[in-house]
Amino acid sequence: MTRRGRPPKYPWDSWLDGKTRYVLSQTEHFPGVTAASVQQQAITEARKRDVRISTRTTVHADVEYLEIRPADPEKKKRRDWDAIFAQPAGVILRRERDFTCSAVSMRAMVHQAAARRHLEVRTEADKTSVTIYPQDPATGMASEKQEAGHG
Repeated sequence: MTRRGRPPKYPWDSWLDGKTRYVLSQTEHFPGVTAASVQQQAITEARKRDVRISTRTTVHADVEYLEIRPADPEKKKRRDWDAIFAQPAGVILRRERDFTCSAVSMRAMVHQAAARRHLEVRTEADKTSVTIYPQDPATGMASEKQEAGHG
């Protein structure tokens, strides 16, 4: 059941079991909705359930398909935000070493992760890195920076 007391529109519990690969078709599983929209919903629902998935959309004969499969645990490890935020000084996350998305997206993820932990951080980003400065709750000041994993 959803928070509003209505049953969910899609069977997320079975689609996101973390064990089975599903190929869902627009005509059969989500008529009138784009595969990209259902893909975003799947990612959101997987995060709520703390399930790692991979998704892919395709089109064949004018029908959109969404593939949902368990994520390869060796391919992408979950980021240890608690360890990152526990660093006594600022941390530099480097593109390709620590993340593969854009620095702007990574910066947003840092702020989301900090907010979930009720932490205040200041960040700086350029094309290849994001620097995180934890705020000292007592002074409100940011600490100095250091390379991730080197301190």
